[in-house]
Amino acid sequence: MADPRRRGRIAWRGVVLVGVLAWCSPAGADMWHYVGDWLDFTWNVSATETYDDNIFNTPDGKEDDFITMVGLDSRLVLRHPLGSFTLFYRFDQAIYLGHSELNDLGQAAGLGQNQSLSLGDAVHLSPRDTLSYSNAFSRTPDSLYTTGDQRAVQQPPVDAEGLVVGHQGAIRNTTQLGYDHAFRVPLSLGLNGAYTILEYDDPLRVDSRDATLGGSLSWRLSALRSVGLAYSHTAIDFDSFPSSDSEVVSLLYNDEPMPTWKVNARVGASFNSTADSGVNDVTPDMDVRVAKELPRGSASAGYRRHVSSARGYGGVAEQQAVNLAGSYRHTPVWSSRLSATYSDGRSEAIATQDTDRFTVRYDTGYPLGRLLTLTGGYLYSN
Repeated sequence: MADPRRRGRIAWRGVVLVGVLAWCSPAGADMWHYVGDWLDFTWNVSATETYDDNIFNTPDGKEDDFITMVGLDSRLVLRHPLGSFTLFYRFDQAIYLGHSELNDLGQAAGLGQNQSLSLGDAVHLSPRDTLSYSNAFSRTPDSLYTTGDQRAVQQPPVDAEGLVVGHQGAIRNTTQLGYDHAFRVPLSLGLNGAYTILEYDDPLRVDSRDATLGGSLSWRLSALRSVGLAYSHTAIDFDSFPSSDSEVVSLLYNDEPMPTWKVNARVGASFNSTADSGVNDVTPDMDVRVAKELPRGSASAGYRRHVSSARGYGGVAEQQAVNLAGSYRHTPVWSSRLSATYSDGRSEAIATQDTDRFTVRYDTGYPLGRLLTLTGGYLYSN
């Protein structure tokens, strides 16, 4: 399985984006962003240069390298009387100067269909009911996407939460269905389902298939405040491990107590079980974030605690994370963002991989003329 030397890794990265052809930016929108009566097409090309002084995430015998990342993404939106059809494609090519064996290609394509249907009004099309469908495929090298700042408070990583996984590729295909209904009273209902296939390049990691069903009820107390109840159930079938189930029941609260403040909270409990041992973990499960708009930027603070089945390894994985973030507009076209995250993770399947991690990330960007944006950044991970 995973190399125990990765535990307690200390690594830092300095990221310098030498050139981004910002063909989707406002300055070049008339040339590279096409908008028609029924069609919307945008595309973007980027180039990034990264120096990593510990590419294998080991405490001893560190090796460094320069990494060039070239990316292209495009989005096509077709509008029709009932909604819109969206096609998105992106690829990233990582080129290691001294370790060509780590070169990889990550790509993500999403195909989504949104329909708006009217129930109760035979004349006019109403947004009261919405049916959605999406399918997304990705081929991702874990190295540059999940070993640094994993944005833990907002986006859990592909693998066991809180674990450092190193340079391993993964293929993911997810199909999602959703239905939303707005009642005449300030009450809305949401139903959703998803099916995911996850396969790894590393034969020591376990492929999986998982299905999720969930729903939520939301009651709008005012224009700026709402409460709700949410439930989700995920069943995971591993190729060589016992199957597992995870259920999460949560209370939802969203509020804007003052014009420049926002509060989003999800607080509940997670019930995790495996086929061979039954329910073996009942823990709090929550995601709380407070944000404030400032005259020339924003600031936010968040806390996340999540327990789930550890994809790739089996068993139960847990992560807690605290995040502080802020942004600042130096000029109307130049802005910077700073974030700091502390996370702590554990896994039943990989006792030697329990980790705590502290990351600081800084990014800034300035447009140079019509087609070029110069962006720089720094990432520290301990």
